[in-house]
Amino acid sequence: MISVDVAQPIGSLRELHGANIGPLCMNGYFDLSEYHRRVRFPTIRLHDCLFYCWEVVDIPSIFPLFHLDAADPGNYRFARTDGYIQSILNCGSRIVYRLGVTIQNHPDFHFHTDPPEDYNKWADICINIIRHYNEGWANGFHHDIQYWEVWNEAENGGPCMWNAPYEEYIRFYIQVAKRIKAACPTIKIGGPAFNGAMLTDQSLMHTFLQPVHQAGAPLDFCTWHAYPERPMQLVTAARNVRTILDSYGYTKTESHLNEWNLGPIRSMWGYEGRRAPGHAQWIARKKGAEGGAMAVACLIALQDAPIDMANYYDATNGPFGMFHDSSLPAKPYYAFLAFREMLDHTPIRCMVTGADPDQGLAVLAGSSLDGDEHQLFIGNVDFATVNPVLVTMKGMPNLSRWQVEYHRLDAHANLEMVESFTLDPATYHFDIHTIPQTAHLIRLRRIG
Repeated sequence: MISVDVAQPIGSLRELHGANIGPLCMNGYFDLSEYHRRVRFPTIRLHDCLFYCWEVVDIPSIFPLFHLDAADPGNYRFARTDGYIQSILNCGSRIVYRLGVTIQNHPDFHFHTDPPEDYNKWADICINIIRHYNEGWANGFHHDIQYWEVWNEAENGGPCMWNAPYEEYIRFYIQVAKRIKAACPTIKIGGPAFNGAMLTDQSLMHTFLQPVHQAGAPLDFCTWHAYPERPMQLVTAARNVRTILDSYGYTKTESHLNEWNLGPIRSMWGYEGRRAPGHAQWIARKKGAEGGAMAVACLIALQDAPIDMANYYDATNGPFGMFHDSSLPAKPYYAFLAFREMLDHTPIRCMVTGADPDQGLAVLAGSSLDGDEHQLFIGNVDFATVNPVLVTMKGMPNLSRWQVEYHRLDAHANLEMVESFTLDPATYHFDIHTIPQTAHLIRLRRIG
């Protein structure tokens, strides 16, 4: 049984539905802006954008000839990134700018993942990029981009991300973070975008934090990634990250889960050498009913995680994206759309008992400011039941009448309304029918 008490508010729903990568795909051949505007991702992280729009965001794309004078605006190529960033801002999202390069997974076909030849010069290039977007430098803008992340998943090693020992990345981070922060003290600088191993092993946090702390380098936000098989893995990892940050005195450092998505079966990232059948299976899971239910359950679970930002990977029509390659929305997109519906109309979070994202149903409940509308967001990853689940509404005004609209997300439905009925004011309860890999958005509106 699920019990929702609308008379017990427990704060506000948290906007933890950010994403990675903007709406332009295939150099704008596919423009997902309409869908991005509907969800209004609070933040879009700029990592791996080069997969979808050429020559944007990455340092070598903006400053392609490293030997040239970093102080000369004529040596920068801002135009494509200017337009790319504007396409994101036009959708109502803020920017998290990853300073560095796109991941390069092929063992032979890789470029730009060697450490920069001159760390100070690389930092100066970053400073001018920041000034271009925040201070108008080089015919730039005043976008007030706050979050600037130094590199991504350096512990992946060479050649895909950082083609040098991890200890060298730490030295790099310390040097460039200090230099950037000194020149741009009002922005937030952070990293290091720990990879998905953070679900089970946080030992590299100590490897990174100890020298960073000893050197007095800035760490305004700490970024990390997780690709779970169970929703509560995100919460457990978030608690561990927060505990470790606090133990080093980084009590004010924000914790950003800035990549998450459905994890592979049994953590088999390579799928037997990355063979096509394995990839096809994983992509189908991510974009299908399982990915939709998992996205719902994770969005709900993250409400109770000690994090300050979360970014799904990703909001494109690529293999990890929440859209099909045709650019039509896949199931995870509808999970984010339903969450936006709750934020817009029922932002006051209500007490829920009887929920369990891992072993049962993930449930989130919200109320409108005037109390005339309530919504329930329910995810079932693999809770094996076809029996009706009783939902009891507590704290409802005596003898008030409510219309219930029941919307479902599954293999066959994309949040369409499947049932509508009047709630019995004598009992204020109703049943839902749920099977694994389904999600539900239930609206209750006062009609008398």
